[in-house]
Amino acid sequence: MKIIFFVFLFFSIAQFAGAENKVDVSVEAESQMNQLFEAGEARRNYPNGLMPGFPGFPGYFADPLMSHEFLSLAEFAGAKLEWTYEEICNWSEDTDHIVTETRGRSVRSAHQASDRIKIVLKKPKEYEFIGFIQANAKKKDTPMEAVFSVLAMESLKLGGNVIVPINEGARRVLSASAWGISLGYTQVKIGGGSEQDAGVGAVGVGYASGKSFYRHEPFARVMVIKVSPLDYEKISINGQSKKLEEENEALRHQMEQMEKYILHMQQQGGSK
Repeated sequence: MKIIFFVFLFFSIAQFAGAENKVDVSVEAESQMNQLFEAGEARRNYPNGLMPGFPGFPGYFADPLMSHEFLSLAEFAGAKLEWTYEEICNWSEDTDHIVTETRGRSVRSAHQASDRIKIVLKKPKEYEFIGFIQANAKKKDTPMEAVFSVLAMESLKLGGNVIVPINEGARRVLSASAWGISLGYTQVKIGGGSEQDAGVGAVGVGYASGKSFYRHEPFARVMVIKVSPLDYEKISINGQSKKLEEENEALRHQMEQMEKYILHMQQQGGSK
């Protein structure tokens, strides 16, 4: 094996030694092979057209106040404590169930719908628990009136005659809107020798208008309960029970009748 290796090495050296005298490169051939490629020196970036700029949305830096959408359930109770089914139907609009999302949980599988309902801020001592209902406004400019109408109607369907507010509020949303229009023209010219002849020209007009504001999406969760007819009548109206209010009304009527009777007797005595 060593003999074969040395023989191979000897013939290789002799071959390279013999080829050394045959290498002859002329100056003319060298100049012909050294060609200039203009695009090979640097990559040319394609020019981008210019576009007219538009102003950004206006900022809203003031402290946000509660907008018109929210109204507490206490305000509804103060305005009107008892609501009948007919009154709720007249109060509601066709779009209330569309703009309001409701979810409810009930412990009663079978129930009979009620025909009237009251709002109390504090639950009575004795009651039958029916369930919870929550309503969330899902469309902009949805007022609390729509949320309340859905809550009251669903509570009647569950068989409740009293609703107790659990929590309520409004989700604050920052809204922004704008519009704009632009007319533009772009011209691209690329030179043949270098990038010095490349150019981009653009002309255009633009206009934008925008506004930003806060809005609120009200929500409320109520507990639906049912009380006995006697306890229902005792639920306060302006701080007094309905029964006491009726007794006071009857007493005022009797006093008015008595005053008329006394005035009539005085007139008859004077005529004599």
